[in-house]
Amino acid sequence: MKKQIKVAYFPPGTPKNIVLSRNGKSLDKYCIRATTEEDLSTGNYILDETFLIEDNIQEELQEEGIIKALLDYGYEIFRISKVKVGTRYIDVVARQITIADSLTLWLEDVRPTNLNGQAAVSWMLDNAEGEKEIQIVSDIDIVATAYYKRMNLYKALQDNDNSFLNRWGGEVQRRGYTIYINKRVGIDRGFVIREGKNLTGFECSSNIDKLVTRARGQGFDGILGNYIDSPLINKYNAIYTDVIKYDDVKVKGENNEEGYDTLEQAQAELDRRIKEEYNQNGIDKIKASYTINFVQLEKTEEYKNYTLAERVYLGDTIRVYIPKISTDIKVRAMIKKYDVLAKKTKEIKLSNYIEVKPLSIKQI
Repeated sequence: MKKQIKVAYFPPGTPKNIVLSRNGKSLDKYCIRATTEEDLSTGNYILDETFLIEDNIQEELQEEGIIKALLDYGYEIFRISKVKVGTRYIDVVARQITIADSLTLWLEDVRPTNLNGQAAVSWMLDNAEGEKEIQIVSDIDIVATAYYKRMNLYKALQDNDNSFLNRWGGEVQRRGYTIYINKRVGIDRGFVIREGKNLTGFECSSNIDKLVTRARGQGFDGILGNYIDSPLINKYNAIYTDVIKYDDVKVKGENNEEGYDTLEQAQAELDRRIKEEYNQNGIDKIKASYTINFVQLEKTEEYKNYTLAERVYLGDTIRVYIPKISTDIKVRAMIKKYDVLAKKTKEIKLSNYIEVKPLSIKQI
């Protein structure tokens, strides 16, 4: 069986079809460290590597060069953004190629109008200026409008008040030369973790800072719905009460041409949204986060019960049993770290609280 190349290099201007169809120059004998980190909340995806300085390899490992790395789901493509050369080693940081290339596509004056997600991203990409080898896919059916003037594609998609993520919503996943902005990333593979007190490599943190078990909706101009109790209200020692604002819920009047015909209709909508906060957003569940460190976990007896977690991908749903509140809680894989050379998952961070915070261009 032919040995697969783990890390390969292509010059900066190599076309997409060449990168995807060929091996490139193998860097396996020079590479001593290669780890990836993919983050659902920020949409960021980076490759961090260290190479031995031999055979003048430093002359090739330059900014904008392309790295092809073998991960658990196949080959992924990155573009070098930072190089640090020492006396014996070269440290390289590379961004997933759709991040790097969306930063170079320019939108002078692009206005997707009354379009669903796929039509909007297609309009943005078609009207962008620059070399277009990436593509964007979306299953979002919301119809919206947004204007983008004098900004790059990354900023239009993720980094302004009028961004695609703010207007249409969705979660970002990057694979090869494709950006997926879909309603949801990942699936439920049926994996369950039981929280243990002494399980090395498995850490849990939880808090009640944002717990709500009794809530009332507040619409535009101060209109109020009824107090709605969570089905879980009796699971906690205290009742956690809050008022949640929905300024788009209005009643038609002299100053409002849009809205509901009657106050009762608006109040019914406020009550419906509070119930949705419980059912869909889980505001009545303790916010919890977990870290599975597979390097530590391999040393424990319990490891055999958790090896399936290595097959968890970003966005996937996992059930975690928490004895202290006698309930199962659904969490999702938010950050995944992978060791390319060892071909192993290093760490997965899980959470039941998803707050999308894309990195700004300044942070990148």
